[in-house]
Amino acid sequence: MKTEVQQSKRRISKKWIKNIMGFLGEQFALKDVEVSILITDDEKMKILNKKYRGINESTDVLSFSLREGEDNVFYKLLGDIVISWDRAKKDAREIKIPLKEELATLLIHGFLHLMEYKDDNEENFCKMKKKQEELLLVLKEKNYV
Repeated sequence: MKTEVQQSKRRISKKWIKNIMGFLGEQFALKDVEVSILITDDEKMKILNKKYRGINESTDVLSFSLREGEDNVFYKLLGDIVISWDRAKKDAREIKIPLKEELATLLIHGFLHLMEYKDDNEENFCKMKKKQEELLLVLKEKNYV
């Protein structure tokens, strides 16, 4: 899986992000697909959240799938994941976990949305949360986090 990483400021190793995404791609047997990752700030995240979800506040992670619909011409482009660096730092401090663990959790969460996992109701939320926790546990066992 090819991963393109952009950051509004250099904040985290691109190699680390690509390793996480490579692991996730392997777990879903993805080879010839591309994912774009953007690490940004709360201000930009608020703009994106308002534009695409109609919510006038920042959020931790957004996913934009390019594989939805039957006539998908972007079959190699899985989609985009946008993460708020500001929110990740704040949340990691609040729940007292390492920042890399919070970032890995957000990458996993965003990726699962690209893989068509939903968290729009209790049943879907529980299914997605379980998969997210399983993947994070393996990342920890492999010392990625």
